[in-house]
Amino acid sequence: MDEEKAQAYADLASKMMELHASIALLAQNVDKMARTDEEVTSMTRIFHGVYVGNNGGSRSVDVAKLALD
Repeated sequence: MDEEKAQAYADLASKMMELHASIALLAQNVDKMARTDEEVTSMTRIFHGVYVGNNGGSRSVDVAKLALD
């Protein structure tokens, strides 16, 4: 019975290590997403300031055409 308990604890420890690694990877991915979101927000503000703000918002900008230039 003691050997069974020892094996059960070893299996549990192994699963906990896997869980810990998965959580650490998830935290890294969340951090990357937050940085990407921050960069996209910054670029959007610049875009609006350059292409929309200078026209007073009265002229529409063809984003697809800008991407090709």
